[in-house]
Amino acid sequence: MSDGIQLYPFSDGSIKPCEGWTAPRGNGLNEVLEKAFGGLAGEWFEYEKTDGTIKTVRLRDKNESFLVHYVARAVSGGGRSKDRPNELRIQTDPADANALAQINAEGGSAFLIGVYRNGDAEALAVWRPLGTTKAKGSISKQIACETVAKALTNGIAKETYPGGETTVFAIKPELFRGLISITDESELPRGILRRN
Repeated sequence: MSDGIQLYPFSDGSIKPCEGWTAPRGNGLNEVLEKAFGGLAGEWFEYEKTDGTIKTVRLRDKNESFLVHYVARAVSGGGRSKDRPNELRIQTDPADANALAQINAEGGSAFLIGVYRNGDAEALAVWRPLGTTKAKGSISKQIACETVAKALTNGIAKETYPGGETTVFAIKPELFRGLISITDESELPRGILRRN
């Protein structure tokens, strides 16, 4: 690793610097989310409402439908390329994270979703806020390049922060819907997903 150079995952699972890389915005971000909401089979979904930056989408399969509340942000370099060149992050408003935690506390399904795109490499970083924060200003949620790279080659990868209180999953967009469609909560990865 070079000192002061940000690293990024590629679709083949490699991690290296990428000149001119930019985080997905606007249509690029929405294209990746629509792959996630449609899943492998391109199933039906509909945007329900927007409450500030919190959005709601209804996912429907043959037998049922369910709501997913989310805040989506572009995954970007971690901002500490000298100390942690392999760190990626999203930044969000603490009020949004707290509102998502409240939805989860009431039995809903609410997520912070980081959208990563680097050429044909696409992945989501997914956090399920379970507790509130008193932070002022924006908050950062980090994910290691290695976790995203594993998801790009294996479909899904899990990272637990030191202390074990926070878990983030990296997942290929088209697999996101299948993961949240699991109906038996005992089969779900710890600390991430629950049906409403």
